[in-house]
Amino acid sequence: MRCYVITGASRGLGLALVQQLAQAGHHLICLARHESEMLKVAGQTAASYRFIKQDLADTVAVTQLAEELFGSLAAMQWQGIYLINNAGMLAPIAKAGDYDDSALQQAVAVNLLAPIQLANALIRAFRGLACDKRVMNISSGAARKPYQGWSAYCTTKAGLDHYTRCVGAEQVGVSHGVHMVSIAPGVVDTDMQGLIRQASSEQFPLLEQFKQYQASGGLAKPEQVAQKLIAVLHSERCGFGDLLDIRDVA
Repeated sequence: MRCYVITGASRGLGLALVQQLAQAGHHLICLARHESEMLKVAGQTAASYRFIKQDLADTVAVTQLAEELFGSLAAMQWQGIYLINNAGMLAPIAKAGDYDDSALQQAVAVNLLAPIQLANALIRAFRGLACDKRVMNISSGAARKPYQGWSAYCTTKAGLDHYTRCVGAEQVGVSHGVHMVSIAPGVVDTDMQGLIRQASSEQFPLLEQFKQYQASGGLAKPEQVAQKLIAVLHSERCGFGDLLDIRDVA
């Protein structure tokens, strides 16, 4: 049996991942703030489906959830346990000095702290167990290139990349270690792209470039990207601390 824990599962890329994994007959645990109708429908085709309503900005609640969730999963017999840290938020779209601390704190909690909390709990709970253990962190090209107006997003995604590298260095020599990669999915046609197009050019100077991605058909379909991500997750490219870009590996 294979079990997948997916954050940000209710729409976009997360939903596409759920749909394909469910159709393949796997066990799914889906985290999001709201359970969409499309997510409910997708869950009906899975071997088992559990939805957990969780705001990942609530770090105290995430700590408790992560420990309880992976502790209970470790008591079961799995062929593989897989965590896909997909949830993320782009806001605040503003230059440094023009956003408040509350927006910054929420971005750090969702984009950086929650993935680390969940991965740490998985590593603790499954330490020494012989099943296949893999964590895929959904990163961004913005983690590796600066964008004006995205300082919070770029910084948190860069932090997630480096966390991945550190954990990879730790796990590579461990018996039954946890594979972990951080992968940029490219420019995907999701709600995040809609949010970008609503930004002001004053705060985000590359606004017209991102509008052109949509106009020219340059946005990748979530279903296509999800298929590639699942293939990478179960390939040798999912190693120990690798930083990947979907456009280079699939």
